[in-house]
Amino acid sequence: MLAEGSISFRRLTALTGVHGAGKSYLLSAVAGGLPGWQVGGNLPIESSQSEAEFSGEYSLALRAGAPAEIVHFSRPVTWKQRQEFDASLHPLRATRLTPYAALDELAYFTQNLSPAWPSVPGDLSNLKRSHVDALRAITGYSYETVTYGQYGERDEDFPYFRVERDSRTLDAQTMSASEFWVHWVIWHLRSADENEVVLIDEPETFLAEPGHRPFVDEIARMALESGCQVIIATHSATMIRRIPAALVRQVSSTAGGALTSEVVSTEALLRALGRSPAPVSLLVFVEDEMARTVVRFLLRRFATDHVTQVDIIDSGGKDDAVRGARIARRSRQLGTVAVLDGDQRDLYDDETILFIPGTSEPEALLMDVLRSRGRDAGDRLGVTSSDLLIAIDAARFVAHQRVFEVMSGALDVPPADLIRVALTLWLEDDSIATAARRLVEQTLALFP
Repeated sequence: MLAEGSISFRRLTALTGVHGAGKSYLLSAVAGGLPGWQVGGNLPIESSQSEAEFSGEYSLALRAGAPAEIVHFSRPVTWKQRQEFDASLHPLRATRLTPYAALDELAYFTQNLSPAWPSVPGDLSNLKRSHVDALRAITGYSYETVTYGQYGERDEDFPYFRVERDSRTLDAQTMSASEFWVHWVIWHLRSADENEVVLIDEPETFLAEPGHRPFVDEIARMALESGCQVIIATHSATMIRRIPAALVRQVSSTAGGALTSEVVSTEALLRALGRSPAPVSLLVFVEDEMARTVVRFLLRRFATDHVTQVDIIDSGGKDDAVRGARIARRSRQLGTVAVLDGDQRDLYDDETILFIPGTSEPEALLMDVLRSRGRDAGDRLGVTSSDLLIAIDAARFVAHQRVFEVMSGALDVPPADLIRVALTLWLEDDSIATAARRLVEQTLALFP
């Protein structure tokens, strides 16, 4: 059962937790509150044989517009009541995709429907090369062509897909379970629209680990392309790391039922679930400790789930940072890059060297931010703006590496808090935020 409480779902949301925590049950609860494909097929879904028997009161906040529409429903209900409830929510629709349902549907189609249906499917379309390449990244197969369509024009339509690879033509009945599952999910996502909620239970099923990341990437892309909402339940650490923490929900089993909670740190969540930390994949060489702090802050802001995979090295100067990156570039297992302060931008004409946004060393940039945003900075630090300006003035005559140490002594505020507030205000400048995001994207592109 579900614990009393609420959960919000984004355009893409991932549920994770230990086995038996209630992830699949939660998907069933969402499906139970929206019309589904079973309604079109006139198949009763409220019976003792249901995957999940619901008992209790539920509410859905449907935010298609403003204000949100609150829909209340109760379970169990009779089939007649279910039809009336579903009709009231038209054109909303839920499609639940599970490995069990995929193979069951394939077996049902093969044994009962194939002989009676047209031998030539309808609505055929060849996938674009970009979509074919995405499927190759997921399955590991190099496809010449991929064709999608469907059998039948009734509510019981069955997906059709034909692929050509390795000088062979394969369809749903001759593919492996993993290949069929991937195409089955993608077919449904291609068929979805903005009124549909697609619920995918354990998308990593049947797939080798290298296919997990490209599969969740394609699921996210299809959600944006079709306009549908997607909720997945997964145990895959790769998929969880790929999805921003703000889109992940942890499901925990409690005495009161399955309880969901938002996630702050993906790696902390995975450690709690007993997963191994992601290995370091990228070395970033910077000039000094301040640059290291800035780059780590940007990674936490724009790529939280990759922070533990990046080792940022204080090289003790720009020349050593560049030299270290060039030597480490010989590695066959790690990516590497040098990220220098912005004041070095005009001194290096090397595409393999990246730069912190701005045109001066980070300390000077952040001091300028604190000076220009004194009132905002003072409020966040719990000091007056006049005291802050005095502390800034006191730090003018020391080496740039010590400015925050001196300010800390004058204000009785930890240097880390001063730097954090300054960086936060710095990124409120749209042009700086854009440049910072671009730096992170360029850095992550170097992952091997």
